Amino acid sequence: MATATGVAEERLLAALAYLQCAVGCAVFARNRQTNSVYGRHALPSHRLRVPARAAWVVQELPSLALPLYQYASESAPRLRSAPNCILLAMFLVHYGHRCLIYPFLMRGGKPMPLLACTMAIMFCTCNGYLQSRYLSHCAVYADDWVTDPRFLIEEEQAFEFLCRSHDLCLPMFSEAERMSLRCERSEELHSWPKTSRRSEWQSGFGLWLTGMLINIHSDHILRNLRKPGDTGYKIPRGGLFEYVTAANYFGEIMEWCGYALASWSVQGAAFAFFTFCFLSGRAKEHHEWYLRKFEEYPKFRKIIIPFLF
Repeated sequence: MATATGVAEERLLAALAYLQCAVGCAVFARNRQTNSVYGRHALPSHRLRVPARAAWVVQELPSLALPLYQYASESAPRLRSAPNCILLAMFLVHYGHRCLIYPFLMRGGKPMPLLACTMAIMFCTCNGYLQSRYLSHCAVYADDWVTDPRFLIEEEQAFEFLCRSHDLCLPMFSEAERMSLRCERSEELHSWPKTSRRSEWQSGFGLWLTGMLINIHSDHILRNLRKPGDTGYKIPRGGLFEYVTAANYFGEIMEWCGYALASWSVQGAAFAFFTFCFLSGRAKEHHEWYLRKFEEYPKFRKIIIPFLF
């Protein structure tokens, strides 16, 4: 029964990842046709609104609480592995900042439409479950995944990777079932390559860290555009804002692309893809708004990716 439950959950997590990609495509298409429902772009018809600080805390909280719950749970077998713990910590660091630090650094901030806040809560709940559950129950990494760009896959590790490739959630098996599976897969196991490149982790972690620093620095620039008593909007300058309109969004996209690379998973890739689909549309809307608002807005600035888009 436990084995069937484990296989069913792993398939559910894969289905959720593909669904996230599909929703990302729908959001990308929608953003090309209609305006956003937040901040300066919110319509007057959105009368039900939530104070900005409260909205940020509440909407980001599920993506903080669900991983913390997995860390505290005794039934999270994969969190005994250092790579899984570090990858989940990367996810937690971002949402810890977004939920507990960023809202309280805001200066003013327009109330958020209740609809936008509700949709954000739904996304953070689903994605928080997807990422934390996958890393705590199903993801399998070699012990030296985080330290060595090349490593030997021992027989037991190869066996685990082999089971994962057949949609089998190994922690759900008893020792007898593991031995039975090992015998069934012995020929395939002995043909498993003994070496494999794992530079994905180093590259992914570096990309994640760089993206997070860009995101935080860009938010700092935006917060300090107005001096005390100032009103109205100003053109952001400094940092990557010299190259793109949405430097903060560029940093966040880079951050989650790094996380996807480091985790080397469909779940991580789906999150990065959704982030790009969602934020690229918002960035385009910001860019067009600045061009309309300011005649002197730098025409050479790209929307979100320096020198490209």
